[in-house]
Amino acid sequence: MKLSIVIILIFVLSYFAGQWLQGEKSVSTPVSIFQSDCDLKKSACEVVDGVYKYSVQFEGEVSPLKPFTIFLKTDKPEPISVNTEFLMEGMDMGFTKQPLLKKNSNWQAEVILPVCSLGRKDWILKLSAVYASEIHQLEFKFSQE
Repeated sequence: MKLSIVIILIFVLSYFAGQWLQGEKSVSTPVSIFQSDCDLKKSACEVVDGVYKYSVQFEGEVSPLKPFTIFLKTDKPEPISVNTEFLMEGMDMGFTKQPLLKKNSNWQAEVILPVCSLGRKDWILKLSAVYASEIHQLEFKFSQE
């Protein structure tokens, strides 16, 4: 009797673990990647694709080791979460991922641009908007002052 209950419990837990892992896997790869030539340091930038509309804006001086704010506005449908990351082509910049938090109608975060040890100033901002079944990735290239 006890052995039967343990076996049933193992099968039930295995089923739910498999469902959870499959759900995690379903949103691990970006479905849509949008690359914009808009200069975020000059003004807000918009990206539109079908029903998805994004407006991204920097507030404050964009310079290494100085905090500034990133704002993201989205129209419906609303993402579950939004993350940001700073990259450079051909460089490992370490861990620069940071979540944006939902405040009123904006997603926002105060971030700090890391320092490049080689003195490069060509950055890529990657924003990932996570939905129930897909991820939209927005990429903006910019140069620091």
